Amino acid sequence: MARKLAESLIDHAAALMRDGSTLGHAAETIGCNPDVLSVYLRQRGVDTAVGKRRSTPRLDLPAEDIIAAYQAGHGTTALAAQYGVVPQTIRKLLIHNSVAIRSRFEANQLIAAFKTPEQHIAGITAARTVRHNNMVRASHDATLPNPAIGVGERELAATLKASGLPVRQQVLVDGYLIDIVVEDIAVEVTANVTHAAPSRNPSRFKKLIERDFMVIFAIIPNTAAFARQRQNFITTIDSAYRQPTVRGEYWVVRCGLHDTGTDYEANEWSCIKCTPKTLNTAT
Repeated sequence: MARKLAESLIDHAAALMRDGSTLGHAAETIGCNPDVLSVYLRQRGVDTAVGKRRSTPRLDLPAEDIIAAYQAGHGTTALAAQYGVVPQTIRKLLIHNSVAIRSRFEANQLIAAFKTPEQHIAGITAARTVRHNNMVRASHDATLPNPAIGVGERELAATLKASGLPVRQQVLVDGYLIDIVVEDIAVEVTANVTHAAPSRNPSRFKKLIERDFMVIFAIIPNTAAFARQRQNFITTIDSAYRQPTVRGEYWVVRCGLHDTGTDYEANEWSCIKCTPKTLNTAT
């Protein structure tokens, strides 16, 4: 037996369908299964054919005003809210009147053109804040996928915290996000050895060195390799933490785990230390 729906919900769904919505969208809006909603709508004489669209736009809408507003820069969502319909209705009216629909890129360009310099700055600042907050959360929670969180980054941070080091994750330093910070040691985690080259982002390294940071690049190709070399990471970073004289230096620590095709696995560990002088030569 079909689920009993409140009359107000059916009224709302019927209005959405008349405005050009699909059955699926109307059902999702009122929180109902499309098949159940279809039964009630057909009883009211509403056409619920899947995927069927109205061939003509709403005749009770001021087409000329809507077209003029759209061409002046207003979006379909804003116009839909203004006239109490869904965006698909506005889009259909525009297409019916041979008005070219803007692409997402063109729409974003138009939005940007209407913004003041202050609004631009505020928007960029807000976007960076959201990105930073998302990365901080993802760096602590493996259930939040984020491509900016490298392989082994969470594991390394958790290991260093467990060893008693004062660890912070995804820290802003002069506009740059650092994966892991242990007071004045910046630890960057990557799976690719070429990403550890100072020449890849010289301004980033220069800023950190000028701030008297020590930079450690941890190359972790996979979590299995990190697990085998966990203690070496702790020993190396703890040693740097307790040696103030290494501030301004640049170290690359690398682990590896290779299947040799036999019962023997080749484990790799290396630590390359660069002084400020050699770092400047490299960059």
